[in-house]
Amino acid sequence: MAFRKLVRRAGLPDPLGNFILDAPDHPRLEVDFYFPAHNLVIELDGWETHRTRAAFKSDRRKDAALTSAGYRVMRFTYEDVVYEPDTVVARLTPRSALA
Repeated sequence: MAFRKLVRRAGLPDPLGNFILDAPDHPRLEVDFYFPAHNLVIELDGWETHRTRAAFKSDRRKDAALTSAGYRVMRFTYEDVVYEPDTVVARLTPRSALA
């Protein structure tokens, strides 16, 4: 996957992929990537699976449940990862999310 390759090229810690996390009101939430040492969840949003009103609402509920359980959540689009990799890395590097 493009995100994992980007993370490795940047020398960042390897995240856990398709990982299950629990939130009090939403047990067993699957996240795209999880950096356990930083309690950081990364969700990747492609148009194909996130273009409906239901998907939008589901994503907001998921983010709220994870945030209320103490996780930090960041979302990137396919375009971010593929066409703006330096911006993604800058948001993940020290003094930012993986600090």
